[in-house]
Amino acid sequence: MALVGGHVDFPAMGYRIAVGSPTSGNLRAQATFEEDRLPGLKGVPTLKERIIAPGSFDFSTKGRLFRTKKQLRDLVKKGEVIATISELFGDVVEEIRAPHDGIIVSQRTFGTIHAGEWTVFVGTYAVEPA
Repeated sequence: MALVGGHVDFPAMGYRIAVGSPTSGNLRAQATFEEDRLPGLKGVPTLKERIIAPGSFDFSTKGRLFRTKKQLRDLVKKGEVIATISELFGDVVEEIRAPHDGIIVSQRTFGTIHAGEWTVFVGTYAVEPA
Protein backbone atom coordinates (compact mmCIF):
# COMPACT_ATOMS: atom_id res chain seq x y z
CA MET A 1 0.00 0.00 0.00
CA ALA A 2 3.03 2.29 0.28
CA LEU A 3 3.01 2.60 -3.51
CA VAL A 4 -0.62 3.67 -3.83
CA GLY A 5 -0.18 5.93 -0.77
CA GLY A 6 2.60 7.83 -2.53
CA HIS A 7 5.43 6.70 -0.23
CA VAL A 8 7.26 4.73 -2.93
CA ASP A 9 7.99 6.14 -6.39
CA PHE A 10 9.16 3.10 -8.33
CA PRO A 11 8.58 -0.48 -7.20
CA ALA A 12 9.78 -3.62 -8.91
CA MET A 13 6.97 -6.12 -8.51
CA GLY A 14 5.46 -9.02 -10.33
CA TYR A 15 2.49 -8.42 -12.61
CA ARG A 16 0.31 -10.80 -10.62
CA ILE A 17 0.89 -8.73 -7.46
CA ALA A 18 -0.18 -5.45 -9.08
CA VAL A 19 -2.57 -6.80 -11.71
CA GLY A 20 -5.48 -4.51 -10.83
CA SER A 21 -3.52 -1.37 -10.16
CA PRO A 22 -1.91 -0.43 -13.52
CA THR A 23 -5.31 -0.36 -15.23
CA SER A 24 -7.18 1.38 -12.38
CA GLY A 25 -5.58 4.77 -13.03
CA ASN A 26 -3.73 4.84 -9.69
CA LEU A 27 -0.45 3.58 -11.16
CA ARG A 28 1.39 3.99 -14.44
CA ALA A 29 3.21 0.85 -15.55
CA GLN A 30 6.52 1.82 -17.14
CA ALA A 31 7.97 -1.53 -18.22
CA THR A 32 7.65 -5.24 -17.59
CA PHE A 33 10.41 -7.71 -16.76
CA GLU A 34 8.99 -10.24 -19.23
CA GLU A 35 10.56 -11.29 -22.55
CA ASP A 36 7.40 -10.30 -24.44
CA ARG A 37 4.71 -7.70 -23.80
CA LEU A 38 1.93 -8.86 -21.51
CA PRO A 39 -1.57 -9.23 -23.01
CA GLY A 40 -3.17 -7.17 -20.21
CA LEU A 41 -0.64 -4.34 -20.66
CA LYS A 42 -0.21 -4.12 -24.44
CA GLY A 43 0.91 -0.47 -24.37
CA VAL A 44 3.63 -1.14 -21.81
CA PRO A 45 7.08 -2.00 -23.23
CA THR A 46 9.38 -4.67 -21.84
CA LEU A 47 12.39 -3.55 -19.83
CA LYS A 48 14.73 -4.27 -22.72
CA GLU A 49 12.61 -1.98 -24.94
CA ARG A 50 12.71 0.92 -22.48
CA ILE A 51 15.95 2.85 -22.21
CA ILE A 52 16.59 5.59 -19.69
CA ALA A 53 20.10 6.81 -20.34
CA PRO A 54 22.07 9.36 -18.38
CA GLY A 55 20.52 12.79 -18.18
CA SER A 56 21.20 15.92 -16.20
CA PHE A 57 20.39 17.59 -12.90
CA ASP A 58 19.14 21.15 -12.82
CA PHE A 59 20.11 23.42 -9.93
CA SER A 60 18.41 26.46 -8.42
CA THR A 61 19.95 29.91 -8.48
CA LYS A 62 17.58 31.28 -5.86
CA GLY A 63 16.16 29.89 -2.66
CA ARG A 64 12.54 29.99 -1.48
CA LEU A 65 9.61 27.59 -2.13
CA PHE A 66 9.96 24.82 -4.70
CA ARG A 67 6.87 23.78 -6.70
CA THR A 68 6.81 21.09 -9.33
CA LYS A 69 4.77 21.35 -12.52
CA LYS A 70 5.39 17.75 -13.57
CA GLN A 71 5.20 14.31 -12.03
CA LEU A 72 7.80 11.57 -12.02
CA ARG A 73 7.97 9.77 -15.37
CA ASP A 74 6.34 12.66 -17.27
CA LEU A 75 7.86 13.29 -20.69
CA VAL A 76 9.13 16.85 -21.17
CA LYS A 77 10.41 18.98 -24.04
CA LYS A 78 13.54 21.14 -23.97
CA GLY A 79 12.73 24.58 -22.53
CA GLU A 80 9.41 23.50 -20.97
CA VAL A 81 8.80 24.86 -17.45
CA ILE A 82 8.98 21.84 -15.15
CA ALA A 83 9.15 23.58 -11.76
CA THR A 84 9.16 27.03 -10.17
CA ILE A 85 10.73 28.71 -7.20
CA SER A 86 8.45 31.28 -5.67
CA GLU A 87 7.96 33.69 -2.79
CA LEU A 88 5.64 32.74 0.06
CA PHE A 89 2.61 34.36 -1.59
CA GLY A 90 3.22 32.85 -5.03
CA ASP A 91 5.35 35.38 -6.94
CA VAL A 92 7.66 33.27 -9.13
CA VAL A 93 11.32 34.22 -8.77
CA GLU A 94 12.76 31.43 -10.95
CA GLU A 95 11.45 28.99 -13.56
CA ILE A 96 13.19 25.63 -13.87
CA ARG A 97 13.14 24.54 -17.51
CA ALA A 98 13.88 21.14 -19.00
CA PRO A 99 17.50 21.17 -20.23
CA HIS A 100 16.63 18.72 -23.03
CA ASP A 101 13.83 16.46 -24.23
CA GLY A 102 13.47 13.64 -21.74
CA ILE A 103 11.67 12.09 -18.81
CA ILE A 104 11.42 13.27 -15.20
CA VAL A 105 13.44 10.64 -13.35
CA SER A 106 13.79 12.37 -9.98
CA GLN A 107 12.74 15.63 -8.35
CA ARG A 108 12.90 17.27 -4.94
CA THR A 109 10.21 16.46 -2.46
CA PHE A 110 11.01 19.23 0.03
CA GLY A 111 8.96 22.41 -0.29
CA THR A 112 11.85 24.71 0.59
CA ILE A 113 15.00 25.11 -1.46
CA HIS A 114 18.27 27.04 -1.14
CA ALA A 115 20.31 28.56 -3.95
CA GLY A 116 22.55 25.93 -5.54
CA GLU A 117 20.49 22.89 -4.56
CA TRP A 118 19.35 20.34 -7.15
CA THR A 119 15.77 20.58 -8.35
CA VAL A 120 14.99 17.95 -11.00
CA PHE A 121 16.81 15.18 -12.86
CA VAL A 122 15.75 14.83 -16.50
CA GLY A 123 16.85 11.59 -18.15
CA THR A 124 16.98 10.95 -21.85
CA TYR A 125 14.26 8.63 -23.07
CA ALA A 126 13.64 6.25 -25.94
CA VAL A 127 11.57 3.19 -26.63
CA GLU A 128 13.10 0.90 -29.20
CA PRO A 129 11.42 -2.23 -30.52
CA ALA A 130 13.04 -5.43 -29.25
